[in-house]
Amino acid sequence: MTYLKILAGGLLSVLMTAGVVTAQVSEKQEFTLAAAIETALKNNRIYKVAEQDLEKSDLQINEAYGLAMPVISGSAQYTRNLKPSVFFITTDAGVQKLQIGADNAYQLGFTLQQPLFSKTVGTALEVAEIYKDYSQAGVNSSRLKTILDVKKAYYGVLLAKRYKDVSQKMLELTESNYKNVQAMYKEGVASEYDELRMSVQLANVRPQVLQTQNTYQIAVLNLKNQLGIDKEPIVVDEFKLELLPEDQITLASQRVTDQNSNLRQLTIQKNLLEKNVQIKESGLWPSLYAFGNLAWQAQADNFKFQNYDWIRSTSVGLNLSIPIFSGFQTVSQIQQAELEVKKLDYMINDLQSNLQLAVQSATYKLKEAKERVEAQGKAVGQAEKALSIAEIRFKNGVGMQLEILDAQLALNQALNNQAQATYDYLVAKADWQQLTGME
Repeated sequence: MTYLKILAGGLLSVLMTAGVVTAQVSEKQEFTLAAAIETALKNNRIYKVAEQDLEKSDLQINEAYGLAMPVISGSAQYTRNLKPSVFFITTDAGVQKLQIGADNAYQLGFTLQQPLFSKTVGTALEVAEIYKDYSQAGVNSSRLKTILDVKKAYYGVLLAKRYKDVSQKMLELTESNYKNVQAMYKEGVASEYDELRMSVQLANVRPQVLQTQNTYQIAVLNLKNQLGIDKEPIVVDEFKLELLPEDQITLASQRVTDQNSNLRQLTIQKNLLEKNVQIKESGLWPSLYAFGNLAWQAQADNFKFQNYDWIRSTSVGLNLSIPIFSGFQTVSQIQQAELEVKKLDYMINDLQSNLQLAVQSATYKLKEAKERVEAQGKAVGQAEKALSIAEIRFKNGVGMQLEILDAQLALNQALNNQAQATYDYLVAKADWQQLTGME
C-alpha cells in the first residue's frame, strides 16, 4: 500500500510538472516573418478601421443611388375642429357665414417624388464611386504601414537576438581565457597582473550580457504589441540578407510615382474635390421633379368609422425649380471649392518630391548597407583569426594578454557591426518596399 501511495504521488507530481511545462510552452509562439505579418493584419486596429471605411463606402454608393430612385412617403392626420372654419358669402341679403367641416377630420395619403433632372444627383453617384477608390487606397496604405511596422519590429528582435548571442559568445571566450590565465598563473607562467586583468575583463563583460538580454526582451515586447497577441513571439527566420533585384531598384523612381499608396490616395482626394466643385456648380442649374399624390379624406361629428364616407383624390405633376439669386452664396462656395483643389495640387507636388527624395535615400542606404555587410563579413573572419593567433602567442609565452583583449574587442565590434549592417539593409529594404507599394 505504501508503495502504491508513493507511485501515485510520483505520477501526480509528473503530471503536474508536465502541466506546468505545457502551460509555459503555450505562452510562446513561433513566427516566421510571413506569419507575423498575417497575424498583425488580422489584429491591427488601424487596419481594421480602414477596412470598415471601405465597407462604409459600399453603403454610401447605395445611398447615392437612392438619390436617383423615387421617394414614396405616407402620412395620416386627425384634426379635432374645436371651432370649425367658415366661408363668407355675399348674397342679396348681405354677407352670409357658411360653416365648413365637421368636428372630426381625417386625412390619409401617399406622395411620390421622382427626380427627372438634377446635376447634384448625377455628381453624387460619381462621388460615391470615387470615394470607394479612396477608401480602397486607404486600406492599401494602412496595410503597407502595418507590414512595415511588423518588419521593423521583427528585424529588431533578430538584431537584439544577435547582440545577445554575440555578448554570450564574448562571455564564454572571456571565461575560457580567464581559466587559462588562472592555470598559467598557478604554474608560474602568467603574472598576477595577467590574472587580475582578465578577472576585471570578465566582470566588465557580464553586465553587457544582462544588458543585451534586456534589450532583447524589450524588442520581443514591441513585436508582441505589433502582432496584437498575448503570447510571447519567437522569431524563427534567419538573420541574413535578402537582396532586392537590381532591376527593381533601377525602376524605383517610376514605381514610387505609380504605386505609392499615399500619393494615390491624395490624387483620388483631388478628384473628390473636383467633383465637389461640380456639386457646388449644380446650385446654378435648374432641377426637375415629377410628383404624384393619392389621398383619402373624411369628416364627421361622431366616431362611427363604419359610416364614414371616404373621398379619394389624386394628382400628378411636374416641379421645375430654377435658381435665380441666392445672395452670391453659390458663387462663393464654388470659388472656395476651387481653392481647395489648388491647395491639394501643391500638396501632391510636394509629396511627389518628398517621395522621390525618400526612395533615393532608401536606395543609397541599401547599397551602403550591402557594402558594409560584405566588408564586416571579411572583418569578422580576420578578427577571429587574430584572436586565435593572440591566444596561441600568449600560451607560448611570446604574446601579451593585452593582445587577447584587443582581439576580443575587435571581434566583438566586427560581429556587432555586421549585425547592424544587416539590420540597416533589411530596414532600408522594408522602407523601399513601402514607398513603392510592394509588400
